Amino acid sequence: MDAFTFTCRVENQIVIIENSGYFEVIAGNTVTKEIVNHLKNGKKLFLLDFAKVRVINSPGVSAIMYIALKIQDDFKGKILLTGLDKFKKTVLKMAGVIPIADCAETIEEGIALFSKTQA
Repeated sequence: MDAFTFTCRVENQIVIIENSGYFEVIAGNTVTKEIVNHLKNGKKLFLLDFAKVRVINSPGVSAIMYIALKIQDDFKGKILLTGLDKFKKTVLKMAGVIPIADCAETIEEGIALFSKTQA
């Protein structure tokens, strides 16, 4: 499996995290810490991209659920997932992550969706 890496940037008040590799418990914990730091600094819009993630294992799915609930329930923010193939989308729907998190095909579409909801 490819090792997990991620990049993070802020664009139009949206925290964009692009994940790559194998998304498992360590990846989930790493992304959670990054998101919590942004939440504490007042950010409320998060876009997580999974286009370069080959596999999300069960603990990874649990981490995404935890992240989604933390953003929505604890900080009244919004989360959007992009780059999901059919299988990943199905698994996240079955786990209940979707509809807590919205979905878009690409990062650009996700940014556009956030822009519409902010207007």
